[in-house]
Amino acid sequence: EVARGSASAMTSILSSGILSIVGIVAYIAIAYLVGNPTNVDQSILLFAVILIPFMFLNSVLTAINLGYRPQSTAYGSISLSITQVIMGLIFVHFLSMGVKGIILSLVLSYITSNILLLIFARNKIKDKFRKEFLKKCLRLFWIPLYPGFAIIVAKLDIVIFSIVTGSVVGLAFWTAAMAL
Repeated sequence: EVARGSASAMTSILSSGILSIVGIVAYIAIAYLVGNPTNVDQSILLFAVILIPFMFLNSVLTAINLGYRPQSTAYGSISLSITQVIMGLIFVHFLSMGVKGIILSLVLSYITSNILLLIFARNKIKDKFRKEFLKKCLRLFWIPLYPGFAIIVAKLDIVIFSIVTGSVVGLAFWTAAMAL
């Protein structure tokens, strides 16, 4: 819609915020269902929930910029990657925070990227919230999800394996084997 000149950027951002709440609830439910049988540290799974709104916002801002200034998405990606490395070194290596440090470095990286993408899209974000765009998106939301549905179904084996075995150690060995 942004590439077509429609004033839908603010509607996309606000509706993404609302949908991220749904994503948070779904994530907490899935983390509870998968985390208990696999003996994964629930506090880390629940701490990771702070990533969801930043990831949703980053996806929407990237899409807005792709329709408005496609080159700005590369700057957002570069800032995300560079900040991940720097924050990862600080939190994981120097402060020895482990997985929580990785999550914090990702949050700060997404914040950095989101600020940069907001600056690039500031002219498009001045628009008002419009119900007709939201209705259209809700009516057609399944179209972009359709290709990804097969990937989700294909990845269910990972969840089923973790629940059946009660461990993620087998997944670690499989991932290492695939990397080699």
